[in-house]
Amino acid sequence: MIAGTFVRALPGWVLWLALTALVAASAGWGYTRGLSAEREARDDLAAEFAQFRAEVATQGRQAQARTAAEITRQETINAQTHTAYGVALDRLRALHAADRLRLAADTARAGGSAVPADTAAAGRTDAAAADAGPDPGGDAAAEAPGTLTERCQAATLQCVWLQHWIDEQSAVVP
Repeated sequence: MIAGTFVRALPGWVLWLALTALVAASAGWGYTRGLSAEREARDDLAAEFAQFRAEVATQGRQAQARTAAEITRQETINAQTHTAYGVALDRLRALHAADRLRLAADTARAGGSAVPADTAAAGRTDAAAADAGPDPGGDAAAEAPGTLTERCQAATLQCVWLQHWIDEQSAVVP
């Protein structure tokens, strides 16, 4: 009641001025609250982005570690397969050499039947062969001079170790 009398006693322009000041204060308060909310949202977004960057960096380091481990595993497989293939090929060559020595010793046996030796080959050929056959290709054929059987055994050994290498390389490591 006293407030109502006081308000009526004021001139009209003061009332309008007070009302305008009240609206301006409300708008200012709302504006500052909005700025505060935007700042909080921006800070939350920055925090989420920082967390995302940290997770991505961690996953990247883990992926690099897995890749380095896989490269090391494959290099180890390469080295082991190369060594094992070399040992197997050397063993095969040693067996062939021993077999050749044994065959040479058998033909020179004293007291054996006198079978005539093969005649010497012609000095030259009249023409080139019509079909020299497919190119043997691969290292095994080039590294294994000898009979067809020996070359086939070397090529087979090479294929077996190649299959082993492929199986080992394609094995999935968890």
